[in-house]
Amino acid sequence: LESGKIRCVADAYWAMPYPMWAQPASLRSDLKQNSALVVVKGDANYRRVLGDRPWPFDAPFTSVASYFPTNVLCLR
Repeated sequence: LESGKIRCVADAYWAMPYPMWAQPASLRSDLKQNSALVVVKGDANYRRVLGDRPWPFDAPFTSVASYFPTNVLCLR
Protein backbone atom coordinates (compact mmCIF):
# COMPACT_ATOMS: atom_id res chain seq x y z
CA LEU A 1 0.00 0.00 0.00
CA GLU A 2 2.81 2.42 0.81
CA SER A 3 4.31 2.10 -2.67
CA GLY A 4 0.99 3.09 -4.27
CA LYS A 5 0.88 -0.05 -6.42
CA ILE A 6 -2.10 -1.34 -4.48
CA ARG A 7 -4.81 0.94 -3.24
CA CYS A 8 -8.09 0.45 -1.47
CA VAL A 9 -10.89 2.63 -2.78
CA ALA A 10 -13.75 3.34 -0.41
CA ASP A 11 -17.03 4.05 -2.12
CA ALA A 12 -20.54 3.48 -0.79
CA TYR A 13 -21.35 1.65 -4.03
CA TRP A 14 -19.27 -1.38 -2.98
CA ALA A 15 -21.67 -2.02 -0.06
CA MET A 16 -24.84 -1.68 -2.13
CA PRO A 17 -26.76 -4.56 -3.75
CA TYR A 18 -26.68 -3.11 -7.29
CA PRO A 19 -25.15 -5.04 -10.18
CA MET A 20 -21.61 -4.10 -11.14
CA TRP A 21 -22.71 -2.69 -14.49
CA ALA A 22 -24.67 -0.02 -12.56
CA GLN A 23 -21.54 1.65 -11.18
CA PRO A 24 -21.75 5.42 -10.75
CA ALA A 25 -20.00 7.28 -13.57
CA SER A 26 -17.42 8.77 -11.20
CA LEU A 27 -16.38 5.35 -9.84
CA ARG A 28 -16.35 3.83 -13.32
CA SER A 29 -14.12 6.63 -14.59
CA ASP A 30 -11.75 6.30 -11.62
CA LEU A 31 -11.41 2.55 -12.12
CA LYS A 32 -10.82 2.94 -15.84
CA GLN A 33 -8.15 5.63 -15.42
CA ASN A 34 -6.35 4.41 -12.30
CA SER A 35 -6.70 0.63 -12.07
CA ALA A 36 -5.06 -2.20 -13.97
CA LEU A 37 -6.98 -4.80 -11.94
CA VAL A 38 -9.94 -4.78 -9.56
CA VAL A 39 -10.28 -7.68 -7.11
CA VAL A 40 -13.74 -8.46 -5.77
CA LYS A 41 -14.38 -11.25 -3.32
CA GLY A 42 -17.31 -13.21 -2.03
CA ASP A 43 -20.33 -14.92 -3.50
CA ALA A 44 -22.52 -11.80 -3.48
CA ASN A 45 -19.96 -9.76 -5.45
CA TYR A 46 -19.38 -12.66 -7.83
CA ARG A 47 -23.11 -12.68 -8.53
CA ARG A 48 -23.10 -8.88 -8.92
CA VAL A 49 -20.42 -9.19 -11.61
CA LEU A 50 -22.12 -12.03 -13.48
CA GLY A 51 -25.65 -10.79 -12.99
CA ASP A 52 -26.66 -14.04 -11.25
CA ARG A 53 -27.77 -15.47 -14.59
CA PRO A 54 -27.51 -19.05 -15.88
CA TRP A 55 -24.60 -18.50 -18.28
CA PRO A 56 -23.52 -21.46 -20.42
CA PHE A 57 -20.61 -23.34 -18.83
CA ASP A 58 -18.38 -22.46 -21.78
CA ALA A 59 -19.23 -18.73 -21.81
CA PRO A 60 -15.93 -16.81 -21.60
CA PHE A 61 -15.68 -14.67 -18.49
CA THR A 62 -14.29 -11.84 -20.62
CA SER A 63 -17.54 -11.80 -22.61
CA VAL A 64 -19.80 -11.95 -19.57
CA ALA A 65 -17.93 -9.16 -17.75
CA SER A 66 -16.95 -7.11 -20.82
CA TYR A 67 -18.80 -4.07 -19.43
CA PHE A 68 -16.37 -3.73 -16.50
CA PRO A 69 -14.15 -0.65 -16.97
CA THR A 70 -10.88 -2.54 -16.31
CA ASN A 71 -9.65 -6.07 -15.64
CA VAL A 72 -11.58 -7.76 -12.85
CA LEU A 73 -10.68 -10.79 -10.74
CA CYS A 74 -13.51 -12.48 -8.84
CA LEU A 75 -12.61 -14.56 -5.82
CA ARG A 76 -15.60 -16.59 -4.83
